[in-house]
Amino acid sequence: MFAIRYFKYLLVSCSAVALIATNAVAQQAPGDVDPVINTSNDDEIIVTARRRAESQQDAPVTVTAITATEIERLGISGVDDYASLVPNFFLVETQNSTFSFPNIRGISQSRNIDQSVAVVIDGVLSTSPTAFSQELFDVQQIEVYKGPQGALYGRNAIGGAINITTKKPSNEFEGHFRGSYGNGNSGKAQAVVSGPLIEDTLFGRASFSFRDSDGVRDNVTLNVPSDGAKNVSARGRLIWEPTESFSADLRGSFSDDETTAIGFIDLSPLFTEPFPGAGINFGTALGIPGFTPGTPNSFAGGTITNDGSGAADFIIPGQLLGIGDADNIDSFDVQTNLLGIDERELFNVSLKLDYSTDYFDVTSVTAYDDSRNLTRGEQPPRTSTAFQVNSQFRTSEAFSQEIRFTSPDEQRFRWIAGGYLALTDTFLSTTVQLDSTGTDNLASFITDDPFAQNICTPFPGVTPDGTAFAPFPFSPAGIDTSAGDCVTGFNADEGDNTAFAFFGQLAYDLTDTIELSFSARYDEDRRTNTFVAPTSLVSPAVLALTPEGFGDGFETDAVFNSFQPLATIRWTPSSEFTAYATYSEGFRSGGFNAGGFAELADAAIAAGTPGVPTGIEPVFDQQDTRGGEIGIKTSWLGGALTANAAGFYTEVDNYQTFNFAIIGGIGQQFVTPIDEVEIYGFEVDAVWKATDWLKFNGAFALNETEVTADEGNRLIDIVGNQAPLTPDSTLNLGVEVLKDFSYFGQDIESYLKINYQRIGSLFFIAENFAERDPLGLIDLTIGGDIGEHWSLVGRVDNLSNENFCSELFNPGGFCFPGALRKWEIEATYRF
Repeated sequence: MFAIRYFKYLLVSCSAVALIATNAVAQQAPGDVDPVINTSNDDEIIVTARRRAESQQDAPVTVTAITATEIERLGISGVDDYASLVPNFFLVETQNSTFSFPNIRGISQSRNIDQSVAVVIDGVLSTSPTAFSQELFDVQQIEVYKGPQGALYGRNAIGGAINITTKKPSNEFEGHFRGSYGNGNSGKAQAVVSGPLIEDTLFGRASFSFRDSDGVRDNVTLNVPSDGAKNVSARGRLIWEPTESFSADLRGSFSDDETTAIGFIDLSPLFTEPFPGAGINFGTALGIPGFTPGTPNSFAGGTITNDGSGAADFIIPGQLLGIGDADNIDSFDVQTNLLGIDERELFNVSLKLDYSTDYFDVTSVTAYDDSRNLTRGEQPPRTSTAFQVNSQFRTSEAFSQEIRFTSPDEQRFRWIAGGYLALTDTFLSTTVQLDSTGTDNLASFITDDPFAQNICTPFPGVTPDGTAFAPFPFSPAGIDTSAGDCVTGFNADEGDNTAFAFFGQLAYDLTDTIELSFSARYDEDRRTNTFVAPTSLVSPAVLALTPEGFGDGFETDAVFNSFQPLATIRWTPSSEFTAYATYSEGFRSGGFNAGGFAELADAAIAAGTPGVPTGIEPVFDQQDTRGGEIGIKTSWLGGALTANAAGFYTEVDNYQTFNFAIIGGIGQQFVTPIDEVEIYGFEVDAVWKATDWLKFNGAFALNETEVTADEGNRLIDIVGNQAPLTPDSTLNLGVEVLKDFSYFGQDIESYLKINYQRIGSLFFIAENFAERDPLGLIDLTIGGDIGEHWSLVGRVDNLSNENFCSELFNPGGFCFPGALRKWEIEATYRF
C-alpha cells in the first residue's frame, strides 16, 4: 500500500513539471543551443553536493542554495533563519537558544542523540551536535541537501547535509561595518576586514560579531523577559597560494553564548498556578502525585509519600492521558521563579591543504573542535514557589583528519577516494538541587563542581570526603530550608569515541547526456561510555540491580558500523532539463542510556509497577535508512523560470526517539528506538523572474510517515502512528520586488521581500499525543543599497506575532515557545 501511494504521488508531481519541461526541450533541440546564460536572472548558482563544483540545476540531488545576497538582505544569522526558506526542513527549537534539532524529510533529531544532518563549514565536517545552531556571519553561501548523504558525508548524515561557506580572504583591501537595533532592546554590531598580506600570495580575513537582546516574551512571575540572549563571535582566516598547484587554508573561530534557558510554558493545569505567586496549583489541590503527601493516587494505586517509596509518587496522569493542548499556548505564561541560564563556548581551528597534479588533486583537512555547554533552570512544577533546579553540563573535544584524492572534472571517467578519522572525548552530567529559598537568580547554584553544595538524597549515603548523611525528607509543601540548595541527584558519563571511514566515488559519462555514478563509504564508530558519578549518589535500589562492579569507573563498550552506498543515474538532454534517480543508504550511530536506568526499569516492570516504559536498554541501537529518489530539474524562458520536482521513499530501522520517565524516585532522559518507520513524499518548487523587477518563488512538500513495527517499546501501541516531529506538509511562498532609482544624486537599489511559510500539522511524540495544528508565519524585508558604500534594511520576523509551541516535551504539556514577533533596522557601511 505504501509503495502504491508513493508512486502515485511521484507520478503526479514529476509528470506535471515534465510536461512543461518537455515542451521547452522540444522547442530548442539540444544540438541547437549553447549552455544557458541567465542574463536576465541572477548568476548561475554553483553547489558542491557531490564534492565537486556543479550547477545547482544540474546536480542530481534536491538542494536549496541561499546566496550571499539573500543572506545579507534577509539578515540570516542562524539556522532558524534559513530553515524557514527550505521546503521540508522543520526546525525544533527547545530548552535554550543554542539547542536546536533539524528534521529533513521525516528524519529527526532530539536530546542525547547524534545529529541527523551533517554540517560542513568551509570543507570541515562538524563533530558536535551542540554546534549546530551557532552564529552565522560573513557567509558566502548555504546549501541544504536532502535525503541520505552518508556515502559522501559519513555517519549522521541520514537526513541530509548542510554546507556552509564563509567568505574568502580577498586580494584587495575591503571590509564593512554593520549595526542594528530592534525590539526587546536588541542590538547587533559586526565588523569585517579583508585583504592581501602578501599581494597575490597570502590573504587574510577577520570577522567579528556581537549580538545582545533583553528578549520579547515576558516572565509573569519575575516581570522580566524570559528569552534574552547574548553572543560574541570571531573568526580569522588565512589563505596562502605560493604556486598555482598548492594552497593552504587556515581557519579559526570562537563563539560565546549567554542566554536564558528552560523557559518552558506548562500547558497542563497540573503544573500551573492559578495566578503568579499563589504557591499552589491544581495538582496540589487535587492531590496529584509529586505534590501533596498523604493523599490517595488512583492512577498509580497507592498513597502519595513524596519520598520515592512507592509508584504512587511518580506517575503523572498527563503522561498517560495527554493532558495539555499544543495549540492552547495563549492561555498560559512563563511562570518560573528562576530565570534559567545557558552558557556555551565553541572553538574551532582547521587547516585545509590542496595540491594539484596533472592526474589528480589531493586535499587534506585537519580540524580540532571544542565545545562546552552549561544549562540550568527550574524543574517542574515551574511556579513561583521554591522546589528544585536542574543543571546539565556537557563538553565535547574532537580531533579529525580527512585525506581525499580527486580526479580532474573535465575527463569522462571521474573518481574520488579517501579516508577519515575522528577522535572525540565527551562528558555529560545532570545535577538536581533543591531551590530551598525561592531565589530569583541562579548565582548560588553549582557550576562545574557538582559537590560545591551539601548532598541530600532520599537514601542515606556518604559524601566524597567520607562524611555520612541521613535520608532527606522530600515534600514541596515542607522543604527543610536549613539544608540549603543541596544536591539531590547527580549522574555523569564520559565518552571516548573513535570513528574512521573509507570512501570512494566513481562517475562515468555513458553518453554525452547520461551519467552513471556510484559512491560508497564504510564507517565504523567505536564508543566507550564510563560512568563517573560517585556511588554515594546512586540509590541502593539501583545499585542492587546493576551489573557487578557498577559505579564510578564502570565502562560499557559498543561498536556501530555500516556500508553506505549511493547509486545515481542522471540524464541531461539539454542545458534546460535534468532528470535523475538515486538509491542510497545511511546510518546514525547508537549510544548509551544513563548507567543503571535500564536495570531499574526492568525491575520495576517485574514488580508490576504501572506506567513504566518498556524497551529501555543500556545501549540503544544505531539507526539505518535505505531509500530512493526520482527527480527532474527544468528551466525555460531563457532561464527566467525554473521548476523542479522530486519523489522520495525511505525505510528506517531503529528510528531513534527521546523519552523521559521517573522510576523509583529516579528521573532520567533515555532513548528508545522505534523498530521500523516508513517515509515517503514529494517536493515541487519553482522560481519565476517575471520582469527585471519582480520575482516569485514557491515550494510545496508532502510527507507521509508511518510506524510499521514496534515491539513493546512504549506504554501504548504506536504501530500505525505518524513519526514524531514531522510535519505532514510544508509550503513556502515568496515575492521579491526590485527597483533602481536616484535620490539626491545617489543611486539606490531597493528591494522588498515577503516570505510565507506554512508548517503542516505534526505530533511531538511517538504516542501521537499533543498534536499541533498547521502554523503559518510571515517574514518581511525592505531595504536598499545606497551608492557604493551604504545599505539600509528593515526586517520583521513572525509579522502576525503567532504564539506557538516549538516543542512539546512529554504529553502533559512542557511547551518550549517559539519566537514572537521581532523587528530590526540595520545599517551597513562597506569600504
